[in-house]
Amino acid sequence: MATHERPRSYAIVPMHPGIDTRACAAAITRALNRAGVKVMHFHGQHASSDSGWFHRVEEEHDLVIYEADARDTPWGQLCIRQADKVLALVDTKSDVDGMAAQALRTTLGRRHVADLIMLSEDGTLPGALAREWARALGSENHHFIRAGVHADAERCARLLTGRAVSIVFAGGGARGFAHLGIIRALRQAGVPFDMIGGASMGAIIGAAVAQEWDDKALFGRFRDSFVTSNPLSDYTLPLVSLVRGRKVRTLLKHHFGETRIEDSVRPYFCVSSNLTSGGTHVHREGLMHRALRASIAIPGVLPPVVEGNDLLVDGGVTNNFPADVMSRYARGPIIGIDVGGDHALSAEFDCYDETPLWRLLRSGFRSTPGIVSLLMRAGTIGSESQRQQARGHCDLLFVPPLDDVGLRHWKRFDIAVERGYAHAMDVLERQGLPPALKAVAA
Repeated sequence: MATHERPRSYAIVPMHPGIDTRACAAAITRALNRAGVKVMHFHGQHASSDSGWFHRVEEEHDLVIYEADARDTPWGQLCIRQADKVLALVDTKSDVDGMAAQALRTTLGRRHVADLIMLSEDGTLPGALAREWARALGSENHHFIRAGVHADAERCARLLTGRAVSIVFAGGGARGFAHLGIIRALRQAGVPFDMIGGASMGAIIGAAVAQEWDDKALFGRFRDSFVTSNPLSDYTLPLVSLVRGRKVRTLLKHHFGETRIEDSVRPYFCVSSNLTSGGTHVHREGLMHRALRASIAIPGVLPPVVEGNDLLVDGGVTNNFPADVMSRYARGPIIGIDVGGDHALSAEFDCYDETPLWRLLRSGFRSTPGIVSLLMRAGTIGSESQRQQARGHCDLLFVPPLDDVGLRHWKRFDIAVERGYAHAMDVLERQGLPPALKAVAA
């Protein structure tokens, strides 16, 4: 479970003239107040107060927001000195000001810029620009707040107070459709999704949630992509893989286009496995479709993705349930959904190489895991010790019963979805939401 030392005071500092710092500070303050957090919002009218007064007011409140007028004014400098962390504020139409960013970093000294907040008046989410600003500032995270979208300010408020809800989706082929049912149950319970991560099939579903697909879009698009059609049907001469991967690439580009991971309004990551280094590769930036293509590149089934000199394959090889990765970034409770399964494959014969071919043919190979299924299972099994350790990071864990849903049972879409939904409703009825999640549920 994620634990982080939380600041009790933030300074919102505009990085260029003309930005509406007052509106941003007010929106975050309102969101905090609605969540029951006792907040004090300081602005320029308090500039004449002494440090002792500021200290007393801070002690009387859960959180203090200092609204700076600029970085280099006396009031702005006081805000930066008083705050535990600084929020650098820019708008989505501003060019990166390297000199202003460096000046703020110099002012902060060893203190790290907590976050970058980007205000969007027209709803655009330019992740590439956010990444450039974040690198100039030395910031690890950025958040978009769109004009008129209250959910964005509320999400930012949860992140600031360590109450943000993270959700992690495991890989598991067709078993991953159960994620959709659990998502529906959690949404009905009013649980927000603030940070998202996943591996393999879970990476694709997580990306869809990060892109704000509603239930209708989730069910419709995944049904069309995996039930109506089969993206793993473009078989080729198996020099590198059984499948060429063009259908998969086309499918991912169709649904995610040229969207970058940084364009997501919710922080998102997915994992792949680096065959060159032998470790897990965490994708937090770059083209979404390319990161997803790496995360689902089951060795032997799909060709690996080349990044630099590295070969990237399915995340399930090294980490099929990356709740441990999420714990590095989470700022609040973590929800985990593990659909990998203990019995994703079963066998009838004791020794396949000694079983007569006529017996295999007579069974119609129904009792025999095919080569694709074997490779998929091998590519998403991860390690049991890693899996159990990952589960320990979760505040709420779902493990839906899917023994009769195989990795390639795409036609059991409805069964898997309903199984996930029924399981989630049962867990929520029996256990209820943990206090940390109940506090933020709508």
